[in-house]
Amino acid sequence: MYSNYKLNIGKFLSVLFVISLFLFPKYFSIELSASLPIITVQRILMFCLIFFVFGSQNRSRKFFNIIHTVRVKWISVYILSAAISTVFNINSQSINGFLSVIIEQILLFFLMIYICEEVLGVNQVIKLVKKLMFILAILGIFESLFNYNIFNLLYTTSRQLILATTYERMGMLRATGPFGHPLAYSLVIIIIFPLMFYNTRNSKIEIKLYNFLFCILAVNMILTGSRSSMIIFLVQCVLLVNLAKGKSKINNYLFIFLIMLCIIIGLITNSSSNSLGYVSKLFYSISDSLFHTNYISDFGDNADPFLYRNALFKILTNSNINILIGQGANYMVDNVINLTDLYSLNEYTGTLVVKSVDNFYILRVIEYGLVGLTAFLLLVGNLIKKLILDIKISKVCSFSALILVASVGYVTELFAVGDCDTIKFFWFVLAIYYAFKRAERKQTT
Repeated sequence: MYSNYKLNIGKFLSVLFVISLFLFPKYFSIELSASLPIITVQRILMFCLIFFVFGSQNRSRKFFNIIHTVRVKWISVYILSAAISTVFNINSQSINGFLSVIIEQILLFFLMIYICEEVLGVNQVIKLVKKLMFILAILGIFESLFNYNIFNLLYTTSRQLILATTYERMGMLRATGPFGHPLAYSLVIIIIFPLMFYNTRNSKIEIKLYNFLFCILAVNMILTGSRSSMIIFLVQCVLLVNLAKGKSKINNYLFIFLIMLCIIIGLITNSSSNSLGYVSKLFYSISDSLFHTNYISDFGDNADPFLYRNALFKILTNSNINILIGQGANYMVDNVINLTDLYSLNEYTGTLVVKSVDNFYILRVIEYGLVGLTAFLLLVGNLIKKLILDIKISKVCSFSALILVASVGYVTELFAVGDCDTIKFFWFVLAIYYAFKRAERKQTT
């Protein structure tokens, strides 16, 4: 009876933790000091779970067994690269950033494997995530239609974070959800979206089974106003259809086409908002970006994205940046980078003041140097290699294929944006994959 009670506590904390990850990433926060990390409900629940795990010798032994048996050497390299940069750039921002790597990435990774393996199970976690994405998608539509983000009511800290900011493009509020920025929300959709079509009952990819969820997630992707994310999203849709087995592939293509058409028509004909101008201008601006047409002035209230992102590569030659070990985590919080000699770029002559870096890989070099960038690429490369190998040797490759579509889509989009504090979802998906493979191995032995 007592052991069942303890297990119920573990399930309760695990469910709350996953919910906090998706719905309250930075909300219900407590700020102890301006130099210390804010204490979020997500971090509180994480440490409650740690106390739960180490409250029993049996549970703690299983947790350490996971750490010992996973043996992903590139994770150690990843941690070491962050530690080196922090040691050579010691300040409150770099230390906070390093703690974030340890707590919100590495600890989250191992904790989620434990939750999937010992508490909830992989299938239950996926089912829970589907429900949470449904809630986010409904609230995202509500946000854009009524020009109000309901998550603003949960903002409790005085610290000026991006959570307190709203973003518009072409006269319409961009959907941000609880993630503080439209680009962050679009990244979360990209990394989580493919998993929504995994049928836990038969271990297959099902498109039409989750048609309404697909429909509202597609609407939310449009409402984020992120053009590069929309392109990645559409590519993912095509890949998902190709991964679907059986004779239904053509039907799936037709189904996705009809749903996308209905979404666009529905938004265009919605007279209660600026949808007509917004949707048409958004697609025109994608054409301007890719094909150098000139439908929309200034790419829809945004300077030429290619010119700006090309200019960011000049950062790598900036003498103020230690290109080997970087400037430490969160360097761009308190600093700007002045780029000069940009006369080859028509839009930028003289000096360009860079306040934010819309390329995760360049930002990685700024913060952790080439050492940190290499560590991340080795981690991603090892994952992709492992996924491709799984697909080749496994008769039932649905889940590994979905993880491949999700992870490749995410790391590709990072060429156009920073991670916007969504890297934790990459580790979240990585943990689900490792838990799935470990469960699969146990079944075959």
